[in-house]
Amino acid sequence: MAQEKRKERRVHAEIEVEITCFDESKRKGVTTNFSRLGALITIDREFKPGESVDLALMVPGHFQRDFGADRIRCKANVFRCSPLEEGKNVIFAVGVFFTEFFSQEDAAILSHYVSLLLDHEDSLTKSRAHSKKEKQTKITPESKEEELNALQLALQSIASRLDKIEDTLKKILPQ
Repeated sequence: MAQEKRKERRVHAEIEVEITCFDESKRKGVTTNFSRLGALITIDREFKPGESVDLALMVPGHFQRDFGADRIRCKANVFRCSPLEEGKNVIFAVGVFFTEFFSQEDAAILSHYVSLLLDHEDSLTKSRAHSKKEKQTKITPESKEEELNALQLALQSIASRLDKIEDTLKKILPQ
C-alpha cells in the first residue's frame, strides 16, 4: 500500500463551490474531498496548473446557523486538472491548494468544519469496526454495559470538543 503524502487528512464530502476565474467568469463545481489545505473539485471547465482562482465553499445550512457564515472564501492555486468524463460535456477533477483566506474567520470556520467531519468519519469507522467485532463475539450484559460506558465517554469527549470550538468561534467572530 502506498504511503500517504498529504500533510492534512482529507474529508470525503461534497459541498458546492463557486470558482471565480482570472477573467472574472464564475463557475460552479462540487468538492469530492477537501482538507484545511486544499480540495479536489469536479467542474465543467479545464484549468491550467499554476492558475490562481478565488473560491467560495458553500457551507451547509446547519453550519450557517451555528457560525453565521454561508460560505468560506479564499484564493487557491490549481496544482492539477484531469478529465473525468470524455465527450460533449467534459467534467474535470481540479486539485487546488488554498493560498489565502479572505478573513481569519473563514480559515477558522473551515478548520472547525473539517474537524467536525473528521470526528464524524472516525466515529463511523469505530462504530463499523465495533459492529463487526460484536458480530464475531458473544454479547453479554457486561459487554453491553462496557459498550454503553465507552459510548458515553466518546459522546462526552465530542461534546467537550464542540464546546471548545464554540468558545473559539465566539472569540474570533463578531457578536
